[in-house]
Amino acid sequence: MKGYKDGSVTRFYPHKFVRSPINGAIGGLIVSLHAGGLRFLVLGAIACERMLTELFFKVLRPGYVGGHFRSTDPAHPEWMSRRRLFIVPYLLTWVLFVGLWIAGR
Repeated sequence: MKGYKDGSVTRFYPHKFVRSPINGAIGGLIVSLHAGGLRFLVLGAIACERMLTELFFKVLRPGYVGGHFRSTDPAHPEWMSRRRLFIVPYLLTWVLFVGLWIAGR
C-alpha cells in the first residue's frame, strides 16, 4: 500500500520497497534461533531490521542524504557533524546484540 501511495508522488523503486521486509526476514531468522515466543520473534525482527538499515545508511554510507524528495544538500547540515555523537550508543547496541546472540548459542 505504501508503495502505491508514494509511487503517485515520487518514483517507485521495487528494490527500495522490498528492503525492509528482506532486512526483517534476515533479522527474524537470526532471532528465531533464540526467541522464546512469537512476541519476541516479532520484536527482534523489527529491531534487527532497523539495526541493519541504519548500519547501511548511517555508518556504511556516511554522506548519504535520504528522503523521498532528496536534494544534494541535507536539510539540517549541522547534524552531519553531530552524527558521530550517536556512534557509541549504536555500537553498544550491536555489541549487546552480538553478545546475546553468542550467549544464546
